[in-house]
Amino acid sequence: LNTNTVTYPQALQVAAHAKALGARVVLGGVYASALPEVILHKRASLIDTVVVGYGEKPMVQIIRGCTTPLMVNHTADFRDLPLPDRSLVDLNSYVERFRLNHPSWGRRGTHLFTSVGCTWREQTQGGCIFCSRSGDRFSSKQPARIWEEVRRLIQEYAIDYIVDFSDSILQDSQWLADLV
Repeated sequence: LNTNTVTYPQALQVAAHAKALGARVVLGGVYASALPEVILHKRASLIDTVVVGYGEKPMVQIIRGCTTPLMVNHTADFRDLPLPDRSLVDLNSYVERFRLNHPSWGRRGTHLFTSVGCTWREQTQGGCIFCSRSGDRFSSKQPARIWEEVRRLIQEYAIDYIVDFSDSILQDSQWLADLV
């Protein structure tokens, strides 16, 4: 479960339902990253593992059997990640929820992430320190892999609207030029 301050109560409801079905519950996101020990202490009956930072690599470890209650990964590396296997979820339900949330758009939409992090955060002199972005550096998917993901979404799922939930697409001008 990915959560923030606003969605934390709903995440706990989902966690309780999942636990009742016998599922292992993993909680991540900015809220979990800010208060991992508190969550593990107060919600141990609901939450098996809290992931701090980026969850892609810890989730692979969890799938392979790791049962550590607290996993930390502050370094994002999008270059080595496989494309998401959307066949494992009912994408039509997600697309329908997208339509309900954005009725005026009239589109079959979904999202992707092209990059994470911030180049300003990496700077030791003069970098910003006030935002809530987690992680210590900028990482982006290779442009060819992004376009492969877009092609799959269009061809396999008839998606006609894609939102990039990345922190900022303008972090690396050469990467952006290669992408477009």
